[in-house]
Amino acid sequence: MKDKIVKLLRKIKYDYTYGLFDLFRRRERSLLTVYEPTSLRHVSVDACRSEDALILISATYPAVEDHPHTLSRLTEGHAISPMAEGAIRTLIASCERECGETILFTSTYRTLAFQSSIYGVNPYAAKPGESEHHSGLVADIKVDGYAQRRFIMSKTGKWMAKHAHEYGFIIRYPLWGEKKTGVDYEPWHLRYVGKPHAEIMYREKLVLESYLERLEQAPFFRFGDTVISAQRGDTLVIPNGVENVCVSQNTRGGYILWFTIPSAE
Repeated sequence: MKDKIVKLLRKIKYDYTYGLFDLFRRRERSLLTVYEPTSLRHVSVDACRSEDALILISATYPAVEDHPHTLSRLTEGHAISPMAEGAIRTLIASCERECGETILFTSTYRTLAFQSSIYGVNPYAAKPGESEHHSGLVADIKVDGYAQRRFIMSKTGKWMAKHAHEYGFIIRYPLWGEKKTGVDYEPWHLRYVGKPHAEIMYREKLVLESYLERLEQAPFFRFGDTVISAQRGDTLVIPNGVENVCVSQNTRGGYILWFTIPSAE
């Protein structure tokens, strides 16, 4: 009973005291509008620019192999996908300038073997293959004196909760998303999904799982000058006249593609 009370008090202190901003933040609606192109053409996946920023790795969709590409070194022992390197460096520089605290990496990319070694000594850790760290798109961070749940008590933790999306990152496991993700609140866990996805997810309060499901509700969605589409198969469908199509696997048996259209359309 005593342990349960202590656990509850800690949850109240870290989650409901310092995490209230994000828990009660107003959710915006209808940022995505259905888009209906007048004419379409087919393109292959290989003809698009690979930006696998929306890969979903979880207990339901485990990784089966290590990251297939060379990663970019951040600091000694820490690496991230090249597509996220510039964004994470800019994000950290901006945050340190605003908050005056030095940000340290605690964990970034992990191989399956390394995750296995962690799980071997900590059965509460994610099983090998089920950790988002296999994606190469994650950075766990801290500042001096504020690690893990205490991170949200720091200036940096609060700033990240409000501004990470502006740089293409989300707090992957928010307090309000525990039921959907199956993972407890982790204010220190940054996940790169890129623009404009991070902004949409932040403003509509969608976790990655919910965002991917949302995109399957219509063939094409529009957000500003960007069109986003969830599709399956090796041949994708895009509007005529569109170039520079980005595509990401979603680990759910399909792809997410997005591209810019003229403002006048």
